[in-house]
Amino acid sequence: MNDFAEKRSFQRMGIECTAQFRIHGAAEVAEGKVKNLSAAGLLLIASQEISPGTQLAIHIVPDQPITPPLSANASVVRSTPAGVGDYEIACAIDRILPQEEVGSDFP
Repeated sequence: MNDFAEKRSFQRMGIECTAQFRIHGAAEVAEGKVKNLSAAGLLLIASQEISPGTQLAIHIVPDQPITPPLSANASVVRSTPAGVGDYEIACAIDRILPQEEVGSDFP
């Protein structure tokens, strides 16, 4: 049984770092900020609303070079307004990609 107050399968860590993401099938890469991260999901702040069920390729670059980047495929679970022109995009991580599968054009 988990001892932390949040009754999730994995505890979320509050972080603040840049992420690049691409909607599956789209050409453009967008940028956002990751607000929290767990083994199963993340919360992304972005300037566009993204519909639940949308597939994303996400590349997270930590501010500290001691932590390696994280590349993953994710699914949008929820998208809610978060102030003027921003949206909180809750995502489930579908698959974390090994570094050898991440090409130079990822996300």
